[in-house]
Amino acid sequence: MLHQHLYLPGFAKQMIERFFKNGDLDKAKELAQDAAKRAESDRFSGLVKDFEEWLLKIAKQEKDIDTIRYYLKKFFFDRYHCNFDYYDRLKATYDSDSDWNKQISDFIKALKDKETDLLKVYIKEDHWDDFLQVIQSVCQDTQSSRSGDLAYYFHDVLSKRYPKELITLYANSVTRSLVTAKGRSHYQDICRTLRKMKKLGGKAEVSDIISFCREHYRNRPALQDELSRV
Repeated sequence: MLHQHLYLPGFAKQMIERFFKNGDLDKAKELAQDAAKRAESDRFSGLVKDFEEWLLKIAKQEKDIDTIRYYLKKFFFDRYHCNFDYYDRLKATYDSDSDWNKQISDFIKALKDKETDLLKVYIKEDHWDDFLQVIQSVCQDTQSSRSGDLAYYFHDVLSKRYPKELITLYANSVTRSLVTAKGRSHYQDICRTLRKMKKLGGKAEVSDIISFCREHYRNRPALQDELSRV
């Protein structure tokens, strides 16, 4: 009679939990696997994750390290932006630095088109040279839609470790923005960046940019007005 209702996700979850609490891990695992396959065939990705979380929980109870790592790695990559909670949990399963370094190499290859997540990996692993190189490469790429964004996103990290480099990144971003900027809101964004540069110690660079704007953008009164407040 119970099997007639196992196609219902809520009921399947209740049964998995009951088997798990009773220590019948084989039945809990079998039911979770079947439910995950069913949800996947019905294209219910959220339900698939729910049942796979149960499989991870069961694997932890069984001390099945390979399965634990499989799901933690899968969950890490499971969204548009990686979930670093799973990264930390995965790293905790490794005792050997050499084995973990192999995983890092795999992550770096997999994240080559996800700069934000790649940079977070570099931060976690203290790969600072690689971190700065990627930031500079992307920010200097005028064809990239992310050009300039990463400097703002990682402002706190960059301001502590690479303030001079960050001033340069901001200066380049402002120079590019001035070409297409229209309207007071854009000018306000530019001036906010100039203030950031000042706080970082880039007063000379800010002064040069303002002088350039005074000379080349005299026909933009709103810009001139905003610059007077920097």
